[in-house]
Amino acid sequence: MKSDSPLIILKIAAVSLLLQSCRPAEPPPEKTRGNSENPRSVRDFQFDGGQPRHFVEALDKDFGSTIGKMVNISDRAAYLPLPSFQVRTADPIGAIIALQKFSAGNGGRFGNWQVTTADGSSTSQLESTSSILVTAGDFPSEDFRVKNFQFGGGTPRQFIEALDKDFGFDIGKMVNISPAAESLSLPSFQVRTADPIGAIIALQRFSAGSGGGFGNWQVMTADGSPASRFQSASSILVTPGDFPSGDGHR
Repeated sequence: MKSDSPLIILKIAAVSLLLQSCRPAEPPPEKTRGNSENPRSVRDFQFDGGQPRHFVEALDKDFGSTIGKMVNISDRAAYLPLPSFQVRTADPIGAIIALQKFSAGNGGRFGNWQVTTADGSSTSQLESTSSILVTAGDFPSEDFRVKNFQFGGGTPRQFIEALDKDFGFDIGKMVNISPAAESLSLPSFQVRTADPIGAIIALQRFSAGSGGGFGNWQVMTADGSPASRFQSASSILVTPGDFPSGDGHR
């Protein structure tokens, strides 16, 4: 009986090994859905204010993205003054959508930011974004905060530089001052306005009422028609005054 014990033990060990080899392999651990679908980490993005192109440049610099290649900023929206703000987001599209919501809640004064896919439908995902169109919001210029603008007198170019400095715009790029108007001497004056176009129109009316001595300031839309709102202004032509006294901004 004792001689059979080692044989029995060996048989038991062999059966145990056989059973272990027949056990199905355990499935690999399931991947976390959140990690695979959204590998980017949420963080704070800080924008210090500026124009739409400054905002896009800040996004690309902070996130290391190249969304600037997708963005088309209309002429009317190019000089919109955007506020400084901070948002928690995982990618630049999140920051754009936050700005769009903030703009919509403030009458559209910070533009209309349309993020779309290749087929033109709206999207909130960076991976599906194909283009970003920035247009001016539909709101009157009076919706900006009205303030006092003071000009100390000088040439037309100095007037434009003062407007850009005071309002934080870059309308100098829209302005074409004819050589004959470069040396015009503009008076010092103060006007309450919400944007630089309001100050230009005030100067135009003052010049018209003074025999055109301070130039003819033509603010026009992209199609060449007169513009009285900053959002629709595309170009500004300054020529010597050659209109009869009493004519206002047309």
